[in-house]
Amino acid sequence: MSTRPPSHPPAPVAKKVRRRPSATTPRQRKMMLGGAALLIVIAVLLPSFGGPEEQAEVKPQIPPPPPPPPGVVTGPQAVRTRPAAAARDSAGSLPLLTSLAPGVASNAEETKLRVATLQPYFEQQSSKQRELAYKHLVELGPLLSELLPKLIEESEGPALYHYVRAARELKAVATVPALIARMENPDKRQTPRTALFEALAGFDDPRAQAYVLTAMEGKSKLPSDVVWDTVGEKFDEKQLALAIAKVAEGGPDSPAAAKAVGRYGNNNEKARAVIERLQPLIQEKKGAARLAVLAAVASVDPATAANALIGYGYDPDPAVRAIVQGTLARSPTHRPTAIAALQNEKDATVRGAIVEGLAQKPDELTLPVLVQLLKDPQVSSIAHRALVLETKGQDFGNQELVWRQWLLLRLPQLQSRPKQGLDPLDVPDFSPDAEPETSK
Repeated sequence: MSTRPPSHPPAPVAKKVRRRPSATTPRQRKMMLGGAALLIVIAVLLPSFGGPEEQAEVKPQIPPPPPPPPGVVTGPQAVRTRPAAAARDSAGSLPLLTSLAPGVASNAEETKLRVATLQPYFEQQSSKQRELAYKHLVELGPLLSELLPKLIEESEGPALYHYVRAARELKAVATVPALIARMENPDKRQTPRTALFEALAGFDDPRAQAYVLTAMEGKSKLPSDVVWDTVGEKFDEKQLALAIAKVAEGGPDSPAAAKAVGRYGNNNEKARAVIERLQPLIQEKKGAARLAVLAAVASVDPATAANALIGYGYDPDPAVRAIVQGTLARSPTHRPTAIAALQNEKDATVRGAIVEGLAQKPDELTLPVLVQLLKDPQVSSIAHRALVLETKGQDFGNQELVWRQWLLLRLPQLQSRPKQGLDPLDVPDFSPDAEPETSK
């Protein structure tokens, strides 16, 4: 008889428990453990350093320094402070002036304070700072004029230069003795003699004008070229007579003296008075003296000079023609005469002088001529320079067609000229190899 094994109930199946995902990643857990370890180390080491009170107790005692020897000054009096100009910013402003009221000073003490504040700025390397300081200086007004004689006597270098500028701008006649003294003192270094002389020449003061006359006679310590390049505008009768005599000498100083005479004759009335005294010398003088006299006439008011020189436009001497035709070219009334002479002139010096004259204040008459002259090798560089200046720096090189297009935009009235089959900018051929025009 077979036996069946005993039946057992089936074992229960264990259910899988779904775990909730962790809120941190493994990398975050590592960082947290590292931070905790670091905090433990800090907590262990911190007591060994102690607090501020404990640290103060362990500081070694430093013995006081020995007393200074007799006669040695210590303390704040021994500290050398930098000049006020050290307190500046990169923008070139003057922060030390913010505490002072702008404009004219109210009294002499305030003026001295401001001058002392400004003076260090004249020694700085920044031209912007120097000019800003100078602007504040001249704003001090009449009270500054009272201080300028002493400032000019005692100052040196850049500061002296700016005080002389202020004396000239404020017309501080009281500075004339100080200016002359600085001119004649050979012991002073860094003396801006040119600026001193310019200031003296600008004063309508008998003492200043007497010194200027002495310098014109060659009796000062200034070079003659500096003297003649400065004088002219304030000539009195003696100075004008001396300048004309220097021109008539035909010497090394004659060209500079001629320009000085021209600065005096900068208006029609003075120009006529100068020309009346110079015209006889044109016939009397020869060579360099005659050229200097012509240059003096040419240097006065252009319209008045052109009227006086037009009769010498075809002189056989090219140097004379250059002076005369260049003067005619600068005069709006006589420009057609100079342009006509340019068409027949062969001498390069004369042609250059004419084009230089036409390039000064070019107009509707001269601009087409300058464009045409771009293809003339003798004077193309002068014409090109004048056209670039007229375009405010825009340069079309030697492209004549582009210059013509610019000219039509610059002067649209040229388009209304009767063409008659020709270019609206048609002008004569000014090439020195062109056939000269003949009168019809």
